[in-house]
Amino acid sequence: MSDRFPMPPYPQGWYVVAHSAEIPVGQVVPLRRFGQELVAYRGESGEVRVMDAHCPHLGANIGYGGMVRGDDIVCPFHHWRFDRDGRNVDIPYRDTFNRRAQLRAWPVDESNGTVMVWLGHEDEQPTWQVPRLKELDDEAYLPPIPGQSYTIRTHVQEIIENVVDMAHFRYIHGVKGFGALEVVEDGPMLRATAAITFGTPRGLVDGYIENEVWGLGVNFNRPVGLIPTCAIATQTPIEDGLVDFRYTFIVPRKPGTDEPSNASKSFMKDYHFQIEQDIPVWEHKIYRESPKLARGEGAVADLRRWASQFYAKADA
Repeated sequence: MSDRFPMPPYPQGWYVVAHSAEIPVGQVVPLRRFGQELVAYRGESGEVRVMDAHCPHLGANIGYGGMVRGDDIVCPFHHWRFDRDGRNVDIPYRDTFNRRAQLRAWPVDESNGTVMVWLGHEDEQPTWQVPRLKELDDEAYLPPIPGQSYTIRTHVQEIIENVVDMAHFRYIHGVKGFGALEVVEDGPMLRATAAITFGTPRGLVDGYIENEVWGLGVNFNRPVGLIPTCAIATQTPIEDGLVDFRYTFIVPRKPGTDEPSNASKSFMKDYHFQIEQDIPVWEHKIYRESPKLARGEGAVADLRRWASQFYAKADA
């Protein structure tokens, strides 16, 4: 825990470690997430695996010079080979392998154009899944479009709290008006839907902003009534007080093309602009454990109570 944030830095859940396009077949990609060094790679089968980075032999970081052989990963130092489950299966200068030498293999789910790993307490296995978006099965939509990635000095929960902070949409993002907020909780999912008046080139349009949050790592953001799009906003702890924030767009194509529609392009540009408005606030604010809220802001306390399920009981 840092001076700015009293909550532990690594709550349980699914977290995006890369856009799918960042992990090509046959390449080992070094990562730093959750205060640890990791590696991701895509084997010949097309499946992505994520492992602890340091070889159990003599500690080399496999992310720097490591190789992919079939669906296995090979350490650059002595060419020890590990299978998709992290087990040592070959030592090239011996006729046996070391059964005790194993890389930790993280639970992985590749979905919605992203590679996610499960962070469990005490190596707990996944207890829920992030759903695949229905738009990906609709030919009217393009494949996922990776957006910008940022490294931000904040906590993942601070970013998620924005979904119930209606007033900031007016004063940070210039939304013309906002109305009632409805919050629905269902286990690891929280959905916040708010009436919004959008400013558009054709004038003011009444609609809704829907944020469907899965754990503290994934948020499906939809401007309902404006354009049928979805921005997948994801925040993943790099280390205590430092977060990888990135987004992915699911947008309609221009009919008969593989290009985004003009409305989709406008949505993506505006979304990027709004994120850059948020970042200075996230980077410099502190977390108030007992905030002095205005009337109608009780959803902040509700979200914090919901979020508490993702912290280990010993940390609560």
